[in-house]
Amino acid sequence: MAGASAFNITFVVISMYQQQCYLPAYEVAIAEANQMYKGHLHAELVALTRPDLWNCAAVSSNTVDLSTAFYYRNMSSRQNPAFISPNCVDVMLEMHPLMTEWNVPIVTISGNSRKLSDKEKYPTVISMSPSDNFMMAIFVKTTLERFRWTNVFLLCDKGDRVVPFYIAMCAIFKNLLRPADGQFTLYDVSIKSVDSHQADLDLMLEEIASRSRVVIVLTNAVVMRQLMIQAQRRNMTNGEYVYFFMQPFLLLNVFSDFSWRLDKDDDLLALEAFRVVFYMITDTETLAQNIPTNTRDEMVNRMQSYSLCKERTTATVEMFAAYEAVTLLAKVARDIVQKARLNNKQPNFVGTTFVKELSNRTHDLLRESTNFDINACKIPDFLIKQFNSTSKSFENVILFCGKDNTSSFSFNRNLTWPGGHLPETKPRCGFDGSNNECRTNSTATILVSTVLVAAVLLITLLGVLVCFRWDEERSTGSHARGVLLSCDELVFGSRYTCLLSY
Repeated sequence: MAGASAFNITFVVISMYQQQCYLPAYEVAIAEANQMYKGHLHAELVALTRPDLWNCAAVSSNTVDLSTAFYYRNMSSRQNPAFISPNCVDVMLEMHPLMTEWNVPIVTISGNSRKLSDKEKYPTVISMSPSDNFMMAIFVKTTLERFRWTNVFLLCDKGDRVVPFYIAMCAIFKNLLRPADGQFTLYDVSIKSVDSHQADLDLMLEEIASRSRVVIVLTNAVVMRQLMIQAQRRNMTNGEYVYFFMQPFLLLNVFSDFSWRLDKDDDLLALEAFRVVFYMITDTETLAQNIPTNTRDEMVNRMQSYSLCKERTTATVEMFAAYEAVTLLAKVARDIVQKARLNNKQPNFVGTTFVKELSNRTHDLLRESTNFDINACKIPDFLIKQFNSTSKSFENVILFCGKDNTSSFSFNRNLTWPGGHLPETKPRCGFDGSNNECRTNSTATILVSTVLVAAVLLITLLGVLVCFRWDEERSTGSHARGVLLSCDELVFGSRYTCLLSY
């Protein structure tokens, strides 16, 4: 039991049934917090789920009932709940009216949206999501600006099974790359990946070739791989094009590994094609590296005790995010307790207090700092990875610092590109070769070629006449003792050899 002087906080996790695999991350973080803040804080974990809650829609439909049942059953025990949602944004939108009424903190560690930044409407919402869709789009935009790519082709997957992340990103890019000042020229086309076949991808690539050399592809890793293989077959991976592909992070059955090697006949085509891909992803590597190895091992050991998770051998990004969220919230709760004690007051664990403590602050956590904006939303960093043909894997090249909106080559590695240089935003002669510069050059080239051909034909004709004349003189029976004349290889006037023999 906690000491009499310790204040209680209960982390309430509302999740899909299969997300019980992430519960060990909460358990480990709470155990560490109770040990670290003994005498100041005592944390507990409550998981609210049911076997029929297997997707976001099901959780969204039931989250109000689950939340109210727990809250009104336990509100008299002064457990100071902090709700955590490892689900999509829809769940947060359903929960926030209750959380606002109760003034209880609600934390998202997965879904994120610019809507949640409105603190007048969502005063108790805290985002600790590892990624941020809008910030990732800003990174893409700054990269386009850096390399002066203003002519952009946006390919959006609208298939029935597409992950909501790509639908959201498509809408963001359509707004972000169509400013009033006309900085970008944007062509956007939609596909339905479930219905797409090789012929459809060929038509799409033909459309791309006629309009742009810079392509943002918003689809899953499987379709992206197929697109790149077809691009390789059409010689559209020779360095004249660049393809942006993005994932918020790797997540089993949602965001799969973007790999060239699938033990298929087209593996080598993918190996070549991946050289012209800018692979953009949230920098979750730093988060994973900051969690001690023994802590990660403990998460995995506990996870394997759950029947649904016993085959899993590694901790996931969502587990790291869950661990970080509880660790940081416990630290903030401890700070609230200490400040209250210094002022001889009772600590106030209401939602708006947590939001205030996190807003526009940098918190040292483990071996790194975690930055929050003025709306208590975590600011992530992002990476551009480029394929290394030697190691046959994607490697970090550019780091985007979300706090400062700056990018840098931070990995002792420069960009490498087929042909030796990155593509231009447009071909020099235009997409149909009709630019005035090229049209003028083409006219001059045709004129010069015509003159050369005429000259060659004239020289050839003169050579033939000379040979004919010499042959005629030989046949007249002149008094010369004998002349043998041979004309050898009369080609474009380049070589003319006459052998004389007496």
